[in-house]
Amino acid sequence: MENQVENLNQAINVLVQGVQLAQSKGVYSFNDSFAIKSALDFLESESKSNETAQSTPEMEVVNTTETAEAE
Repeated sequence: MENQVENLNQAINVLVQGVQLAQSKGVYSFNDSFAIKSALDFLESESKSNETAQSTPEMEVVNTTETAEAE
């Protein structure tokens, strides 16, 4: 079993798993659980938006009027 965390996503996943394990054992109060769930939802949405941003190629706007005027 490998215990070395090598990037941010792995670190977040380990922490999330630890929180979920503790939550399943009733370690947190209702309010604590709500705050943790809110934080996990936020991380999940940020992760998905970052994946989309990284997989979507950026478009470069090219001004074609300058080239046409120069000719």
